[in-house]
Amino acid sequence: TKIIVNTCYGLTVAKHNGWGDRGIGGSITRFGRECLGYAKDYAEDEGFEVVYGDTDSIYVKGREGRSKAEHLQDAKNLAEQITALLQMEYDSDYIEFELEAVYDKMMFTNVKKRYAGRKAWTSGGGWIPEDTLFEDCCTIKGFEFRRGNSAPITKDTQQKFLGMVFDGASAQDIQNY
Repeated sequence: TKIIVNTCYGLTVAKHNGWGDRGIGGSITRFGRECLGYAKDYAEDEGFEVVYGDTDSIYVKGREGRSKAEHLQDAKNLAEQITALLQMEYDSDYIEFELEAVYDKMMFTNVKKRYAGRKAWTSGGGWIPEDTLFEDCCTIKGFEFRRGNSAPITKDTQQKFLGMVFDGASAQDIQNY
């Protein structure tokens, strides 16, 4: 359903679609921003630090001194509470604030839609073993590493760099590389 809905949204804003209506696309985007703003404000009111938000997601820093299991439960509770409040606010059972992953490490840049993270838990697979290589449990967005037209040396260098950062290499080893 999510893929179909995203496709319909894409068609409403596509300039080449004769049946599209950019006003509909703009309305959908506005509603998404409202929901994310509501979620951000609620998470902050509950004592969480929102470290990033974009399009359809917010990234929330876990509370200090919590175990991995407690972080997961906090995140699940937060997603459930935001879902319930948004459903009441907009009188709709179709709004769902979904917890997709818990990360043990994240790196955000000063460029929008450019970040990387090491997943510790996913909604589809549960806990990921701590000794899993970064390349096998990562989320990478916006880096040239992901682009099909990037030079091989760019891809190799970024993959190695991100792997070193997330697999715990020393600052000196990263600088030397």
